[in-house]
Amino acid sequence: MNAAIEPGVRAVIFDWAGTIVDHGSRAPLEAFRRIFEEVDLELTDEEIRGPMGLGKREHIAALLGLTRVAARHREIRGNDADDAVIDRLYVRFEELQPEIAASRAAPIAGVPDLLGRLRAEGIRTGGTTGFSRHVMASVLPEASASGVKLDASVCVDEVERGRPAPDMLLECAARLGVEPTACVVFDDTPVGIEAAVAAGMTGWGVSMSGNQCGLDADETAALPDADRADIHARAVDAFAGVGAAGTLDSLADLDF
Repeated sequence: MNAAIEPGVRAVIFDWAGTIVDHGSRAPLEAFRRIFEEVDLELTDEEIRGPMGLGKREHIAALLGLTRVAARHREIRGNDADDAVIDRLYVRFEELQPEIAASRAAPIAGVPDLLGRLRAEGIRTGGTTGFSRHVMASVLPEASASGVKLDASVCVDEVERGRPAPDMLLECAARLGVEPTACVVFDDTPVGIEAAVAAGMTGWGVSMSGNQCGLDADETAALPDADRADIHARAVDAFAGVGAAGTLDSLADLDF
């Protein structure tokens, strides 16, 4: 299904990892895996991806709250994980993530061309991310060098609340000088669509380039048709359940 940028839309706001860069949203996955392995907690990809889209400290707290992970922490540490544990893991995440994210900042296919077409039509572009500004400082130059340049980007540590609250999207719209109702959002996580709905914006899910699929571009291209269809169908259900207007495979399918 192709999404149309309807007349009256003045800005498009994108999630970053898994939507416009980092096919498969691999950078945060790798960083989360490494920080938990360092404290003898091994997580599956599925466990790590569950809270994706939240701010990263909240993501760490959600992972520590998983029944299996919490039990393992009590087994090896003798107590429950508290705020101090979350803070230490978050500090380590912030140390590791910039280099990993920069190495995976290549644009998803079709994105630089799309941004150029939006710019030619006078449509403003923005981005929101669960990464801190510290992490994005390493991503933005790499992305820009590959043609991914947005008019404004908001990081989770620049607002009071991360997704699914609408704060980042509302701040981004304000920086762009556009009313929320004139914005369209694209995100690869259901919490991102929840944030769009809460902000009064139209939200579109992205199924194959980001967290819902979790594979890099070559791996995704090699998927059997039946597997691709199954992943997309599950993503459609997940996004529809939180109010998405529709679901695209990737931004290469965006038509306007």
